[in-house]
Amino acid sequence: MTDFKPNNFYCLYYNYNMNRTQVILIILLVFIILFVLLIICYKYHAITKKTRDDSLHKNKNDPTQPFLGLVPNMMKESADELGLKYTTFNNRIIISDDNNSIEFRSYVNNINSDASIKLSSDKYLCSIKLLEHNIPVPQPVLFNGITESDISSIDNRLNIKFPLVVKPVYGTGGRNVFVGIQSFERMKRILNSLRNKGLLNILIEEHIYGKDYRILCYKNTVIDIVERIPPHVIGDGVSTIEELISIKNKSNSNLNLHSIKINFEYLNAMNIIITSIPISQQRVVVNPVSNYHNGGFPTRIPLTNVHPDNLQMFSSINSILGLNLSGIDFLIPDISKSYKVIKGAVNEVNKYPNFDIHYNADNKQSTEISTKFLRTYFNL
Repeated sequence: MTDFKPNNFYCLYYNYNMNRTQVILIILLVFIILFVLLIICYKYHAITKKTRDDSLHKNKNDPTQPFLGLVPNMMKESADELGLKYTTFNNRIIISDDNNSIEFRSYVNNINSDASIKLSSDKYLCSIKLLEHNIPVPQPVLFNGITESDISSIDNRLNIKFPLVVKPVYGTGGRNVFVGIQSFERMKRILNSLRNKGLLNILIEEHIYGKDYRILCYKNTVIDIVERIPPHVIGDGVSTIEELISIKNKSNSNLNLHSIKINFEYLNAMNIIITSIPISQQRVVVNPVSNYHNGGFPTRIPLTNVHPDNLQMFSSINSILGLNLSGIDFLIPDISKSYKVIKGAVNEVNKYPNFDIHYNADNKQSTEISTKFLRTYFNL
């Protein structure tokens, strides 16, 4: 005879002397309670999300009005200032006059053609096109579909000297960009890391020393230039690097600036430990990629402080690439000197330049540049 093994239902029925109906009712009650809790959690999530979104999208001048997002709202304020007509919907703004219109959805806009967007999205082809027109760029080497064999033999395949930069052919926001590489050992670690992420189309360039500038251009007009100071902290002789970053990120949050993104690979390569305590006034760079979204601080450069050769070169790039609006990343030790005299290079050309870096330059939260752009676009 087979031994009888009571199930949970039988145990409940037997131990507490309940009939079958009572047990079923208890089980149903448990399911109902779980269902109600699920509904409460869902509604709580929806409410908190709406509250969070409302908080993020309030108009800084009128808390009762919905906020479109930083760039569309900048354009709205500038359109109001200039008396331009506009329509807003679904986080978008369309600004128009009797002859032209322009649309912004976040930093994405409809100003550039599909062909120019495709060209400028490919960092290698973009560099080659600029080289053809004698625009200085870092010497590039392309690896399409990089393999383990490519990485293991990289020592013999590069014809450019250290220090070097490695980055994906396609990418934005300074992500997966590594600079100042001084050895094949570090190079191989980086390439294996990128390959493991599925990033197989890789560009290796010479490292250009200098300050990092973002130039906003519309057609052949230079609208604005900011220097992007790399994410860093200043020692106080007491706090660790990690604590200083936390303090600065709280300050950045209060100022509506991006938090510092630590580049641990760079810190390891530089033998920098985030638990160490820098001496007073010691400047420690924690991410060498000066991109604004990494926590770099933008400082406006008056156009009168820029050498005419550099301005002329910037104003020619859009026509070379077929762009109307661009954000040019330029490296040079001193932008007041001609690139023909001291070494400088166009690092990248962005087809969707984000106006927020110009809005937050010098922490002034000013629509001066978006207004200047709309004046130029609508020929006001």
